[in-house]
Amino acid sequence: MKNKLFYLLIILTLGIFVYFINSSYALFETNKSMVVKPDVAKWNININNNNINSSEDFIIDSFVPDVNTHVAQGKIAPGVGGYFDIEIDPQDTDVSISYNLKLDLSSLNNIIIEQVEEINGHEVIMSEDGTYNGKILLNEIKQNIVHNIRFYIKWVNNEDNNDSDSIIGLDKDVNLLIPITIEVKQFTQ
Repeated sequence: MKNKLFYLLIILTLGIFVYFINSSYALFETNKSMVVKPDVAKWNININNNNINSSEDFIIDSFVPDVNTHVAQGKIAPGVGGYFDIEIDPQDTDVSISYNLKLDLSSLNNIIIEQVEEINGHEVIMSEDGTYNGKILLNEIKQNIVHNIRFYIKWVNNEDNNDSDSIIGLDKDVNLLIPITIEVKQFTQ
């Protein structure tokens, strides 16, 4: 009888042992399938009232020439400068952004950039390659802060270019085209 009780205890102990091993193994084998739907941050940025999500190219036609007694009002000529603005408005954006602006003056003789500033007092930094960089932090976006970068340019009067300058001046429909590359991306702090 003692042996039967001993064998019964061993079988019961082995059964309990197998049960615990099986149930703990089952904990590691459980597989679940879930669909994750994170909220995506909004990204709606306007540059000079053009949404960058829907437009790759746009024209900045708000050039303001300097007043010069030798040049008709509202016109530019050699020796005269002026400015234009690029307004970056991340009105409906849920992330901080950084921006890079680069002007390509290679196809224009004697047009130079005299100065670049953010007219609302924010910082714009020029890198070594001539790119102008700035940041708009999320707390500024929530306060509806807009960055307005002003580019002051000048048409340098170079006597060696009088012939080509005259050809430009004789064409009533001529426009000076300054290609600008604008890169806007998410900025993480």
